[in-house]
Amino acid sequence: RNSNDVGAVKATNQGTLSRVGYTGTNAPRISIQPQDQTVVTGDRASFSVDAAGASSFQWTRNGSNINGATGKVYTINSTSAADNGAKFAAIARNSDGVTVSVAATLTVTNNHLPVPVIIAKDSFESGDKFHAEAMATDQEDGNLPDSAFTWSVTFQHDEHAHPSVPSAKGRALDFVAKSEHPDLANTWIQIHLTAVDSGGRSVTVTKDVFQGTALSSLTPTRAINRSGPYENNTSNGEDQKGDGKPITMLGIKHIKGLGVHAPSELVYNLAGKCSGQLLATVGVDDEAQAPADVIFVVYGDNKQLFRSQVLKKDSAPGDIHKIYVPIAGVKELKLVVEDNGNPDWDHADWGSIKVTGCTSIPSNPAPQNLVAGGIYSITSVGANKCLQMTNGSTENGAKATVANCDESATQKFTALSAGTGLFQFKNQASGKCLDVVDASTANGALVQQWDCQPNNQQKMIVAPDASLTSTIIPSHSKICVDLDQTKVQQWGCHGGVNQNWKFKKL
Repeated sequence: RNSNDVGAVKATNQGTLSRVGYTGTNAPRISIQPQDQTVVTGDRASFSVDAAGASSFQWTRNGSNINGATGKVYTINSTSAADNGAKFAAIARNSDGVTVSVAATLTVTNNHLPVPVIIAKDSFESGDKFHAEAMATDQEDGNLPDSAFTWSVTFQHDEHAHPSVPSAKGRALDFVAKSEHPDLANTWIQIHLTAVDSGGRSVTVTKDVFQGTALSSLTPTRAINRSGPYENNTSNGEDQKGDGKPITMLGIKHIKGLGVHAPSELVYNLAGKCSGQLLATVGVDDEAQAPADVIFVVYGDNKQLFRSQVLKKDSAPGDIHKIYVPIAGVKELKLVVEDNGNPDWDHADWGSIKVTGCTSIPSNPAPQNLVAGGIYSITSVGANKCLQMTNGSTENGAKATVANCDESATQKFTALSAGTGLFQFKNQASGKCLDVVDASTANGALVQQWDCQPNNQQKMIVAPDASLTSTIIPSHSKICVDLDQTKVQQWGCHGGVNQNWKFKKL
């Protein structure tokens, strides 16, 4: 056992019976130490500690225990001049001993922190002359003078950084912006500004500046996604907009990018305005569970520019994850992620995806939403014919088909809201809803009509673009409503025109 005492008892001339103790090695080990703090009178001050193996904590002030302060965090909600110079430490205990943290000093002042701001562009092209300006206000000093500012610039790549521009003083910063790894996507420049007031208190702020045009800043002319909407600058998440997490592949985070669920297709109108490259880091997001395997494809004006090998959840990093594709003059850029035959957990990322050398990319109209309660005709883009029930039937089980558009009652559907991005489509002639036969999840299952019920095989995921064109995805199967000649079925999403449907409000 562990002990701190050592003793010996003389027994006989044949030997000695001894009790030997040793200093315990299992006492708590401090992993987070309290830090010195400076606050303004009346502000809150908090000190934190953590220790491996600790069963309890006790905070002290100037060496004396603080009554009731037995957690990992000790907070003074409103500081006063009496707190200035006080020292706070934590005692961590377990059955093997105690360990005392360092003592953190609290400084209470009437001098408020300055509030600096960096004024600069959000993006650059390699070789640009980059200009940034500083502003800062201070409660005691007012607007700070030029001498209060110090600048530094670092080049960021994945999760490491190194100096890029020598530090400088003054209100303005000018430098030539360069990408030190022009063939890699997850890179950016980080500008650091430190402002110091007359009392010596300082604050440092940063601004991230990215090369080229991030595709997450553009609106696609067309978006197909298996599960929920695609996401800008986060992973796909689940079925709701904005439910993704930071884009992360193999532990590396990406501030910018696109999160999708395969099969997926995003189309952007570059209008021939770019003279550089498309760069991206692609793979399966860390949030996905096995099995997950995808293939990334890039098209420029319908010509394949890049196709990856099959990338899996456990793929080791390699060149295939880095996309560097010339796109000079490309008008229509199409990003496709294939599901490799199994769409389960295919959460795919276009990490840090951007295009370079671009000027005046046109703004595309924002996607439109269906109006709950609105009456629509639904036209197959591939066949240019309207969805209706076979022979205009009003019976349960009547199959969906297409015919020349005539705006008859059997070709009119009321969009009933069934949740965010979810609709049921009620046929005007029959009063019944579009439905998948037997709630099947298989390719080839037919679309029919049935009494409207709150079942997932009747709830359709619809995300129209600016022209009210969209895929229709039954929420129970997560595959696309598809037209095979005149047969309306569900099939794995592949982006073909026979899986695109145009909604016309009547």
